[in-house]
Amino acid sequence: FPVTIDKAYANDVLLASKSGKIIRLDYAEIPEMGRSTIGVRLIKLDSGDSLVGAAFMDASEELVGMLMENTESEE
Repeated sequence: FPVTIDKAYANDVLLASKSGKIIRLDYAEIPEMGRSTIGVRLIKLDSGDSLVGAAFMDASEELVGMLMENTESEE
């Protein structure tokens, strides 16, 4: 899922997959995309796995934003 957040507000990004894989990245080290790019891979997921959440932390470890996929199954 595409995300845009100002680097002035976030120092780290945490990504979580459906299978439980979690990584923390230094937001300043993530390359910015230009007009001719198709994106930047931040996490490699296994077949059948998906990204379910992203959290953005500031320098004081405060949560400044969160995105979560609705993982509840509809019956």
